[in-house]
Amino acid sequence: VFPEGSYGRYDFPTGSLAALRDSVSRMAELSVDSLWSGHGEPVMSGAKAHVALSKRNLEFGY
Repeated sequence: VFPEGSYGRYDFPTGSLAALRDSVSRMAELSVDSLWSGHGEPVMSGAKAHVALSKRNLEFGY
């Protein structure tokens, strides 16, 4: 999961859109406060909203 509702690629040979959706759905159930994705600036607070947006984007194919 990346800030602003973005998420990682799943089009590699071992990637799986279904597995990514499942992982982000599980992550959305956690009390996530900060997000250190390894790309871009870290989210120091309120990261749960970023995770929720990633989940929504995956559900609707964005």
